Amino acid sequence: MTSSEHVQSYYAATANDATRYPALDGDISVDVCIVGGGFSGVASALTLAERGRSVALVEAKRIGWGASGRNGGQVLPAWSGEGEMVRQLGEEASEFLWRTRYRGNDIVEERIRKYGIDCDYVRGAVTVALKPFQLRALKAEHDEAVAHGHKDDVEFVEKDGLSAYVGSDMYLGGFIEKRGAHCHPLNLCLGEARAAAGLGAKLFEGTRVTEIIHGDKPVVVTDKGRITANHVILAGNAYTKLEREKLGGYLLPAQTYVITTNQLDEAVAKEILPQNSGVCDANWVLDYFRLTGDRRLL
Repeated sequence: MTSSEHVQSYYAATANDATRYPALDGDISVDVCIVGGGFSGVASALTLAERGRSVALVEAKRIGWGASGRNGGQVLPAWSGEGEMVRQLGEEASEFLWRTRYRGNDIVEERIRKYGIDCDYVRGAVTVALKPFQLRALKAEHDEAVAHGHKDDVEFVEKDGLSAYVGSDMYLGGFIEKRGAHCHPLNLCLGEARAAAGLGAKLFEGTRVTEIIHGDKPVVVTDKGRITANHVILAGNAYTKLEREKLGGYLLPAQTYVITTNQLDEAVAKEILPQNSGVCDANWVLDYFRLTGDRRLL
């Protein structure tokens, strides 16, 4: 497999958009240049294109090649480091975090509807507890959600009630987020890229950035061209080698492993996940699973 292809995976095998974007060959000027074609880069390109800005996105390999195109596919409403932010910034930060908790899911759903993105998006997410202290923490999270006006969005169940969501008796209970979801992440990323291109964003694959020349108007240098921009967004995640002296402290190595079963009979799938929810446990190194659009357990 060449570096210009997606990594072999269930998602790559079931991708529904075979669009190939050209490599940059020459010099162009835009309002914003985005480096990286994963969720952050593609979503930024779409947002800017919707607002009438001229955008160029460059991706060293393929759109969605990295973690954005090969993950668990769960779309969960939460903020990373929420507790620490509240500790440092106080109750006002807590109110902001709860007020915006579901905004990411709302944006994803709005774009799926607006642009007709086919990515097997299904609502429903369950976090399950294996230990009593985890169950207490999930109950506290549920109660806090209710206190902040999200009574209709959440549910807390103990062991007996969890059977309506998960066909296993190993868990003590769970926290249900009805606006959480799961999807085919690569098809979501490809669909957003297609939408951005349709609005005039210039997308380039197979285009590796070798240097950024700083100045009043930064210049993004690639192997076969240059992009002069008013602003540059670095969205390369762990793969970026740019500006490492500034970004090094913000990168954390993480590994996860995903496998799918063969297609399941409808009755078996219903027994495992009666509501077709995405499930993850409350462990620090967590397990997670869901059904795909073609009824495989992933």
